[in-house]
Amino acid sequence: MSTLKFLLRLAWGASVWTLVGCLWVVALARDALGIARGAAAGRRAAARGTVVCERGHATLLWGKFECGSCGFRYTGSALWCPNKECPAPATAFINCSEPSCGLSIPSPSRWGSP
Repeated sequence: MSTLKFLLRLAWGASVWTLVGCLWVVALARDALGIARGAAAGRRAAARGTVVCERGHATLLWGKFECGSCGFRYTGSALWCPNKECPAPATAFINCSEPSCGLSIPSPSRWGSP
């Protein structure tokens, strides 16, 4: 009887760990797909040179900007702060260039973001 009990517990444990492993694989595949989509969106935005806010306003990715983290003013890409002392060199959000809009646009350089 104890051998049967042992075999049943072993089978149950193996099935549970197989299910957990399959769920991990699905979660990792979903995250990898999100990163790939974000990378593709970033490449398209860089090729276009603009990003679009929810209201449809186009904002240039190259020009004169101020870093929202350190306040450094520079000319260049909106996605990266050139200040070596900046605590957050990759920009998380870009402000819409339309003065009446004021919406934030998620940076296309943040891969895997929604």
